[in-house]
Amino acid sequence: MGRNYLQAKEFLERKFPDLEGNVTGAHHPGPTWIPLAAQLLSLLQVLGLVVAFMGDGVWRLVNVQAPPRWYYSLKENGMLVLMTLFFVLPSALQTFQATGAFEIFLNDAEIFSKLQSGRFPMAQDLTDPLTKAGLAVSSE
Repeated sequence: MGRNYLQAKEFLERKFPDLEGNVTGAHHPGPTWIPLAAQLLSLLQVLGLVVAFMGDGVWRLVNVQAPPRWYYSLKENGMLVLMTLFFVLPSALQTFQATGAFEIFLNDAEIFSKLQSGRFPMAQDLTDPLTKAGLAVSSE
């Protein structure tokens, strides 16, 4: 679980003793295209390694007489291409996948949504709706 979720969970259980042991969470799924993009990136990484190690011989292996023009551009910038394939693109995918988003519900009623608000909840964002719902606030 993410750090934001754990902080919210600890706060809620400390502020509302009735919630202790009853706060659960799960990772919010990222965009649906991320797994497909990750598979495509893996394929590109393997192909990049094959081309890096085999060089021009890869085209003979697939029975292509003359390599395409774009191949020579990639070949001239080989280090940049490999750095992009193995460092830049995976970092970008990770950024899209780690949303840090969560939602807080009480009896199927939404109390707070980081997805909708785009921010971490303030204490009052959580305590007011839960107090209105009848939960007892800790005397601490």
